[in-house]
Amino acid sequence: MLSGFGFIVISSIGILKFQTFLSRLHPSGVGETAGIVLMGIGFMLYQGADFTSAKIFLILFSLLVVNPVGTHLISKSAHRTTYLADLMATDRERIAKIKEEEKMKREIFGKREGAGR
Repeated sequence: MLSGFGFIVISSIGILKFQTFLSRLHPSGVGETAGIVLMGIGFMLYQGADFTSAKIFLILFSLLVVNPVGTHLISKSAHRTTYLADLMATDRERIAKIKEEEKMKREIFGKREGAGR
């Protein structure tokens, strides 16, 4: 159970540390799934082999299926919204600015090389 708790704590730190929405989805999806499954296995071992352990197993199995699908649907819906479109537009502007700076550097340094010949 402690290892599951550790996974959940580490995933919450990852959510706080990462900057973008999509990068925050990864620790939340993977860390919470692993943490809950490990905690559930700990509960099953603590409970012993009985009907309650079977119910816990069914809950864990459903979480293993539902949690990654939910994370995927959240990222897919975020991709289709204007939130990511704004991020992509910002990236395009940044790339255009970098290309413009490189072009200016080539023009400046190209003139200096031609002047020395």
